Amino acid sequence: MVIVIAALLVLGWATRRQHLDPRWWRVLGPLLAAGVIVGYGWRVMTAGVIGANIGAGLVVLFAGPVVAALLLWSLAYSIRLSRCGHNASPTI
Repeated sequence: MVIVIAALLVLGWATRRQHLDPRWWRVLGPLLAAGVIVGYGWRVMTAGVIGANIGAGLVVLFAGPVVAALLLWSLAYSIRLSRCGHNASPTI
C-alpha cells in the first residue's frame, strides 16, 4: 500500500510539474483499477476454505472480463495517445 501511495504521489507531482501529460491518466486509471481487482481477486481465489471455493468461480466469471476490458481500453488509448502528436488532442 505504501508503494502505491508513493507511486501516485510521484505521478501527481510529475503531472503538476507538466512532466507527465494529464491525458495519460486515462491510461493509468484503468490500469490502477485492474490492479486492484486482480489483487483482491487473488486474495479471494487463494483463500483457505473447507469445501468448494465459490468465490474463486465468481472472480473468474465476473472479474475476468472486467479486467480484460480495462486492459484493452488502456492499450487502445495508449496507442492512440502515442500516435497523435505531442500537441494534438485525441477526440474520445
